[in-house]
Amino acid sequence: MIRHRVPGRRARRAALALLAAAALAACSSSGPSPASTTASLWSVGTPTADASGSSPAGAGSSGAGSPSSGVEGGTAGAQAPPTGSPAQPPADATRDGVPPAVALLPPAERVRVVPPGGSGRTRVTAPEDGVWVISRPAGADAGYAEVLHLDGAGGVVKAYPFPRLAPQWLLVTSRAVYCGRHGDAAAPDAMVCRIDRTSGSLRVLVTADRADHTVLGEEDVAGRPGTWVLDDRTFTVDLGTPPRVGTELTFSSSSGTLRLDPDTLGVLGS
Repeated sequence: MIRHRVPGRRARRAALALLAAAALAACSSSGPSPASTTASLWSVGTPTADASGSSPAGAGSSGAGSPSSGVEGGTAGAQAPPTGSPAQPPADATRDGVPPAVALLPPAERVRVVPPGGSGRTRVTAPEDGVWVISRPAGADAGYAEVLHLDGAGGVVKAYPFPRLAPQWLLVTSRAVYCGRHGDAAAPDAMVCRIDRTSGSLRVLVTADRADHTVLGEEDVAGRPGTWVLDDRTFTVDLGTPPRVGTELTFSSSSGTLRLDPDTLGVLGS
């Protein structure tokens, strides 16, 4: 609902102040102007429509460089502009919710497979549909990573960005691709994701891990592609280790067990 305010005494004072400021600016306009700055490569916004930096109609205000993006910001000149054709068509990057600066990166800077850790894998070849990887693009901090679906030639078919929730492992089954993480210093929340290999649809369960509740809020995940569920419960199991897959997803570690529905990621028991 939009509220229409009727101008009153405070509004009149504000208008007079604005007129005074305008007059002062006009008096000083003949002096030297301040040095202009170039927008940071990780500026706020949605993926650009083309490499020239123009934005698509209706572009939102959230994206790389914002507190929730998980992608490094910087001052003018801190990062050189990317060179070469983007690894992914701009329209596809917009569809996938990729931060603007990441969307502009060429393949060599966009596809950088995260080293595997523990028992998890970060690159899986699926003969049916190509290669799945966890990638951290050039310039991104430790809290940001993407799950990328690549074709046989290494081109990006579809991207699944995870600002402030960088996945740590991948598990590919005949029906789905799963990813997950435990909380760390860069991103305190734990997470499990499911990507349907037929439809490409994404489901994400975010749980508390290194805090009493999820650090990410509804405003942080609003507008992201897919279905996101925030669960403030803290489970004792380590979600940084891939689960056993059957009629349930079963996570087991020395600290406990967690069972999830393999399709909805709903909690079945712990």
